[in-house]
Amino acid sequence: MGAEYKLDFTSGFAPLANAPEVADRMRRVAAQVVPQERIQIPEQTMGGEDMSFFLERVPGCYVFLGIKDTGLAALHSPHFDFDESILPLGVEMAARYAMQTLSRE
Repeated sequence: MGAEYKLDFTSGFAPLANAPEVADRMRRVAAQVVPQERIQIPEQTMGGEDMSFFLERVPGCYVFLGIKDTGLAALHSPHFDFDESILPLGVEMAARYAMQTLSRE
């Protein structure tokens, strides 16, 4: 039949795996900033995230801040617009984490 093919296989993104000690410390930092009932541990997903490449080299923790109000467009929609009022919370958590980590070293 003369059929031909070429197979190009790429592996895509590496799995994103939080370093347990970093995630535990970040959870404690979050509890200093927001009420405990607002802290949620998300379920594992099969979604890809390029942050995984950083976490292969340096222990870290991927954090969801909760930037989407209900009723807004979906995250990857061209109409999505996140709630910027959450940004100071993320900055405070990152700063506290950095200060606590640096004070231990």
